[in-house]
Amino acid sequence: MPGTPLARDGVSYLDQNLAIYRSLHVRDVLAAAAALNNQWDKQLALTRLAELGIPLRKRAGQLSGGQQAQLALTLALARRPRLLLLDEPLASLDPLARQEVMGLLMTAVAEEGLSVVFSSHAVAELERVAGYLIVLSAGRFRYPPR
Repeated sequence: MPGTPLARDGVSYLDQNLAIYRSLHVRDVLAAAAALNNQWDKQLALTRLAELGIPLRKRAGQLSGGQQAQLALTLALARRPRLLLLDEPLASLDPLARQEVMGLLMTAVAEEGLSVVFSSHAVAELERVAGYLIVLSAGRFRYPPR
């Protein structure tokens, strides 16, 4: 049922503007996220940030743009959603990081049954991995043709 805590817990959203608290240390961003989310996976967040070399003692605003994007994606994934809504999540990432994020998402889809709705101008990157691809232009469907 929409609007219920169960439904809200099942959805995670990541905006291209990366809504993270830039004045907080990364460890404090994680603590705030844990306090606000019922299904928080602390170990997933800590492991992913360690693998990415993102230090917990640094302020989120002092991270590079790519690291901030990775932090925001980590926050979205550590909520353990069933549906992940992504709006231009690759925009501030370098090509290697883009590939890593796409691999991570494909793994989560395959292993955890995560559903992802991905908004992007990088259609070529999506067509290799998407189960369904819809192209919109000026508010109209362009692909698949109707």
